[in-house]
Order: sequence, then structure tokens, then C-alpha cells
Amino acid sequence: MTIPPRVPSTITSISLDNYGNIQVTLLWIGQPVPGKYDVVVDSDGDGIYNAGAGAGADAIDDNDI
Repeated sequence: MTIPPRVPSTITSISLDNYGNIQVTLLWIGQPVPGKYDVVVDSDGDGIYNAGAGAGADAIDDNDI
């Protein structure tokens, strides 16, 4: 599925440690409007959410805030 447009002021890149773990990262500046947000790591940068495991799979955190 196509990833919708990003929320303004969100980050466009993240850093990994020596083990490939995502570092603690500030996702956006300011107070977000309470609601439901999905945090997607588009690992191949194609703008498409690729579910599943293995190469080309995108990570998603769909917890509500």
C-alpha cells in the first residue's frame, strides 16, 4: 500500500548503532494532535509499505498516542 504524506516536521532519516538497532530518535518537533499515527520505516525508500519479513520489508509501529 502507498504510504500517505508525512506529518509536517517529522524526520526523514534515522541512525543505527553498530548492531543495526535503531537509536532513540525524536520523531517530530512540537506537540502532536492526539490521535492514531503509524510510524513507518520505509527501508527501501520507495513510498510503498511492504509488509512481511526479510529483505525489503518495512517496519511499522501502529500503537496509538
